[in-house]
Order: sequence, then C-alpha cells, then structure tokens
Amino acid sequence: MLGETKVLDKEPIMEGKTSKKSYTTALLLCFFLGTLGAHRFYAGKIASGILMVLTMGGLGIWYTIDMVIIILGKMRDKHGLYIRHRECSLEEKKEGVF
Repeated sequence: MLGETKVLDKEPIMEGKTSKKSYTTALLLCFFLGTLGAHRFYAGKIASGILMVLTMGGLGIWYTIDMVIIILGKMRDKHGLYIRHRECSLEEKKEGVF
C-alpha cells in the first residue's frame, strides 16, 4: 500500500545456525591484522575488506569496532550467519567439519 514501509528482518536466513568460520581465527586475524581487514576477507566480506585496507581500518576506529563486535559474537559472515564460539556436535566431528 501507499505510505507503508516494510521492515526487513535482519536475522540470518538459517535461524539458529552459526557460520562454519572459526571465532578464534576471526578474533586473531582482527587482533593482529585488523587494520588490513584480514578478518573481513576471512568472513567473505571482500568489499569491506578492501575498504579497510585503503583506510587502514578506518584509522583504527573501524578496527576497534570490529574487535568489539567479534568479541561479543555479533560478527556475521557473507551469508549472514553469526561467527560465534561454539562447541561442535558429535555429527560435526564425524563429518570432519572441525
């Protein structure tokens, strides 16, 4: 209808699932190479990774914000899934996911 705005749901498509990307790897990449956007490239976010390289992590501000986001478990990969520290299930161990 005219005048109505639709609010898009920002939750990941596969609700309840987390990314197969490693939380620890993302955190370490951000800590050691954060101003170069290494954690963004790892998460599959190539465009924002390039921007981080060009701006040296937003002069450190963007880098700091990303570090906090990763620590809080709110970082998402390119598919919109959260990169969180999680225990692997027995099935994942058998499949060799971890």
